[in-house]
Amino acid sequence: NAELCDKPVLGAELKPKEAKEQEQKLAAFHIQSAEAHFWFQRNVAVYVLNMPSATERWAQMSRRLQELEIHAKRLDGIDLSLGLDQAKKDGLVPNDWNFTAAKETMVRLLHKSSAAAAQRYLDN
Repeated sequence: NAELCDKPVLGAELKPKEAKEQEQKLAAFHIQSAEAHFWFQRNVAVYVLNMPSATERWAQMSRRLQELEIHAKRLDGIDLSLGLDQAKKDGLVPNDWNFTAAKETMVRLLHKSSAAAAQRYLDN
């Protein structure tokens, strides 16, 4: 015990209970983080839609994904700046695809998922 020893450097270091608890929490966090990373790598496929002309944006995204050790597949985005009719004509979008209906569906899904997330937050 360093506090009782006449030469404290020869005594064992005492750590307060809080420090030990903090070390245990940190160790548990690292274990959980590694387990989550392993699960993610095994169970999640990541696809990034990226316009062919947005090379710098892809370079930035790719670097960040590598930092996070996330493997992703890049898919060319569809340029709708020429209009939906041109994309349909080029075979990039199905002829019967309805942008308005898709947008309304997305808004409903986002609303439902946001409401569910808010409810889970309030329940905890």
